[in-house]
Amino acid sequence: MDGELITLMSRCGCEQVVNDLNHSKGMADGLVSIEESILDISNILSGASLKGLCQQIELKTKIQPPVIFDPTHQPLPILQWRLSLIMEINFLVEKASFSAKTIICFADKELDKVFAHLDELLM
Repeated sequence: MDGELITLMSRCGCEQVVNDLNHSKGMADGLVSIEESILDISNILSGASLKGLCQQIELKTKIQPPVIFDPTHQPLPILQWRLSLIMEINFLVEKASFSAKTIICFADKELDKVFAHLDELLM
């Protein structure tokens, strides 16, 4: 399955979650870097979202480890896509002021499979 999975998170919320995790583990502030935590949180949220979706529509996927996106070094292959299916999943933890959006983009090469499985589920 070709496509991209993008997770957007609030930096303030991530910092709060990291501080809470460090505090609950008895670690000193700053022991776990915010960048490392962003990648871990992104991996958990995006992996769970994609895995759940693909299990429901019986598709096999392979997820690459997350990276912090820099559009100047990692252009998206969107210009190569004629058609895409985009889904947005929102996460919110009010207590920690944490919010995240996971955006799943399926490329046009595989959309027929996705639509066929969705049609089967809806019937």
